[in-house]
Amino acid sequence: MTTTVRNPLQPASDIMHGEKGERPKIMIIYTGGTIGMIENPVTRTLEPFNFDHLLENVPKLRLLDIDIESVEFEHPIDSSSMNPDHWKDIAKAIEENYNKCDGFVVLHGTDTMAYTASALSYMLENLDKPVIITGSQLPIGDVRTDGEENLITALQVASARDRQGNMVVREVAILFEDFLWRGNRSTKHSSDNFCAFSSNNYPALASIGLGIHFNQDVLLKHPVGGELKVHYDMDTNVMFIDLFPGIQENVVRHLFNTPGIRGIIIKTFGAGNGPNDPWFIQAISEAISKGIVVVNISQCVNGSVQPELYSAGIEISKTGVISGKDMTSEAAITKLMYLFGRQLPIEEVKKQMGESLCGELTESSAPY
Repeated sequence: MTTTVRNPLQPASDIMHGEKGERPKIMIIYTGGTIGMIENPVTRTLEPFNFDHLLENVPKLRLLDIDIESVEFEHPIDSSSMNPDHWKDIAKAIEENYNKCDGFVVLHGTDTMAYTASALSYMLENLDKPVIITGSQLPIGDVRTDGEENLITALQVASARDRQGNMVVREVAILFEDFLWRGNRSTKHSSDNFCAFSSNNYPALASIGLGIHFNQDVLLKHPVGGELKVHYDMDTNVMFIDLFPGIQENVVRHLFNTPGIRGIIIKTFGAGNGPNDPWFIQAISEAISKGIVVVNISQCVNGSVQPELYSAGIEISKTGVISGKDMTSEAAITKLMYLFGRQLPIEEVKKQMGESLCGELTESSAPY
């Protein structure tokens, strides 16, 4: 089923903005990123500017039938500097304003946007309102900027209600150019294209053209209501090991023996395969025996880990490695941070890594 907003500034009759004639209230959380950058006249490089610059360059915001409030990082950052402390700041802003706002738009740099979207999807338990993350490839003041359209569309998506008065989107999502993607299913695939994000294992939540077309069948479904619970603790004692032909035993063992490491995402070949050298299997087994949680994620951007297909995958699976199924790398690493941050027993972490907590993986083997 598809629900449509035909004009980004004028909603169609099957979408309401506000209840009983009330204007929806949307909070913009500005973290930094290209959308709010300006060129340094001396160095000619892009640097974060303040939020006033952003509003000055989007006069069309006055045309929206929305009450907009804003909060910004004291020091806007390039998203390459984003870390879990910043995720906490975003989550705190949402928690503190949750009851007075109908939705949230987070302005964020593109480089780590998918990590932030994934992290927030876990941190914001019982989320019943839209958290739409967007940004741009060109600064908002640039004559060819994509930032203006992304911001306006994100606000329209964040304010959309159905006929029952419920928010159409009730999850963390990324809005970029032509599509609205589930946040924990998204990844940045281009550094120089306006359509910079994709979701290779899950359909778009909405497509953006002359109208905004919501795909109701794939939006996250959960009971309306429930008190928002924010989980702030994220344990960063996790890491990736990216396999490649010729990877050396001493390198792998050194990584597995990193002091304090609690979880490792192995980015394997194809459907979850890796070297069949005895030392490789032994290194994984030894790490798991020491209580390290090891998760198998494919290097392929499309498809799922299916270790039963090939002997190489079967041998890895026998060690006790958890299948990450069709999770993105961003969703997998932030999920480990979240689960360890909750101080769960190791076996519970392993169990929940293979389960869908907020739509981040497909529990069946059938791909979308």
